[in-house]
Amino acid sequence: MGKQNIYELVDLKEDPFRISPDPRFFYHTKDHDDALQRLHLSIEKKVD
Repeated sequence: MGKQNIYELVDLKEDPFRISPDPRFFYHTKDHDDALQRLHLSIEKKVD
């Protein structure tokens, strides 16, 4: 089965896997918010 057929099987119209991220494929969750908050806190602690 070729790449095109696999995409048709799952109803994708274009390749979601590219080198640069495409925000249309981003699925935002609370886990993302938690991770970003921890990252910000870690950076602030390191800077102080």
